Amino acid sequence: MKPIVAVVRANVDRLTGWMLIAAGGISVVVGWVQVSGATGPGAQVSYLVSGGFTGLLLMLAGVSALLTADLADRERLFEGRSSAVPSRRRHGPVVIGAGVLAAVLVALGWNGASTVSDGSSALPGALLAAVGVGLAAAAVWTNVAGWSRRIDGATDLRESGPSAVAADDDTSVIVAPGLTRFHRRGCLALVGVDETEAVGRSTVRPGVRPCGICHTGLPASQVALQ
Repeated sequence: MKPIVAVVRANVDRLTGWMLIAAGGISVVVGWVQVSGATGPGAQVSYLVSGGFTGLLLMLAGVSALLTADLADRERLFEGRSSAVPSRRRHGPVVIGAGVLAAVLVALGWNGASTVSDGSSALPGALLAAVGVGLAAAAVWTNVAGWSRRIDGATDLRESGPSAVAADDDTSVIVAPGLTRFHRRGCLALVGVDETEAVGRSTVRPGVRPCGICHTGLPASQVALQ
């Protein structure tokens, strides 16, 4: 039972993502059935908003959960952190705020479309809901693209040769709780980490290795073995 629980905990974001995508798909199908059976244009637009746009919003949330779960795994692997240590970045306040605003716009759009009987009067509600879905899509893309660029940039920096990070001196390094690598001051891997401590390199606990970004000046064999 414990291994199963551990697997579920490690993949809770992916499970949540697939559940949201499934719920969104069901909502879209239900909306399509309701639209096809509606008798008037106003009702059709109302069902389009309540089923179609709501379903799209749920699927966007699911896709976002899946993509950020993959990015978090890439970041943990790159920085040498355990899968038990949560990622420092998931959905920031701007992304969460955009998602809440998108949900509000879809709800307002549905309310506006459901209170009228003709299609032309219901159209503004549908447009409002479409704006909400577009806002959510833009927020997801911005979050995922920015996070991915940060990881790719750090990877390129590690592979391009000696780091531009200030070396200071090798007698003092930066460590942080949960990380399995030590860093030089200013390392990109420490962006967003609040709890850091400067310690003497000789006092770093066994098993904590040099960061692959800021210690690229070391020979590859030395970095791998330390």
